[in-house]
Amino acid sequence: MKKLLFLPLALTLAYNSSAQLLKKFQPGYVVMNNGDVRRGLLKYDMDAKRVLFKEEKDSTRQKLTAYQVKSFVMEEDSFAVIKNFENGSQAFDTDFAQVICAGRVNLYLHTAVSNRRMYSPGGMVSGGGSTETYLAEKNGVKYRVHRRDFKETILLLVGDNADLMKRINAGELQYEELDEIIYTYNKARG
Repeated sequence: MKKLLFLPLALTLAYNSSAQLLKKFQPGYVVMNNGDVRRGLLKYDMDAKRVLFKEEKDSTRQKLTAYQVKSFVMEEDSFAVIKNFENGSQAFDTDFAQVICAGRVNLYLHTAVSNRRMYSPGGMVSGGGSTETYLAEKNGVKYRVHRRDFKETILLLVGDNADLMKRINAGELQYEELDEIIYTYNKARG
């Protein structure tokens, strides 16, 4: 039961942490496509799918898109550019995603923001929202990791680690511990 409560709490904290990153400039750095590292102040504008960059507090801000950078780091949160994937019903050719674990298997958390307005027959308007999806990448192949097909997907990602699979099949490790599973797998594989 505790495990079931942990993932929503972790996602809420991650969202709140990310929301804070959206509000003000934070110290960090951007890795450009040519490999140059630019240090300064950053602000992630998730709605516009860009990073705002300033070399110093009073500098003019520059708008950088996922087509211009490889990755960026703000405070302790790392983001990478990932390509050709789906989140919910949306397809992306290039976008930013938060790096949860990196190694032989990379685990990302992608947030898709929708600004669409929905109208109900009663005239109610609901606007926008976001969809968070875990994406895992192994050997250049990306997988969406969902609770409903967790066992099938995790087998593709970590199936070559018998000890880890034994713990997963025994129910010791479940979807809620996805980050722990990937971290443990990467650590064992060096």
